Amino acid sequence: MAEPHVISALVKKRSQLASDLIQLDKQRNALRLRLAHVDWALQEFGYEGDVADIHPRKTYQRKFARHELRRAIALVMREATTSMTNKDIALLIVERKGWSASDGKLVKAVSASVNEALRKWAVRSAANSPSNSG
Repeated sequence: MAEPHVISALVKKRSQLASDLIQLDKQRNALRLRLAHVDWALQEFGYEGDVADIHPRKTYQRKFARHELRRAIALVMREATTSMTNKDIALLIVERKGWSASDGKLVKAVSASVNEALRKWAVRSAANSPSNSG
């Protein structure tokens, strides 16, 4: 037979999850109602297409705050004892952010961001070098 404290903790956890699910259902219903109001308004103002054909807009979620990636790259490069690839830098940044380094898609995206940041950094450095100031 299971320990009473384990059962109690699991009952409490299930209760919390069920409550969270009820709240999410309420939010979904509220959003459906708002969507129905917008659909009605579209039809009232003469929209002739099928509102179901309007695709949801994809939202972009930033991974880094402003200048955070640049600072992280600088810190990693400052601490590096050997030369590093963009992927190596990305892996260290992912680990420092507490994200899963085993998520290949995330590491690839951060690596691409590191590549872009370093490219921009090189362009700025070349533009500001004394040899270009004429």
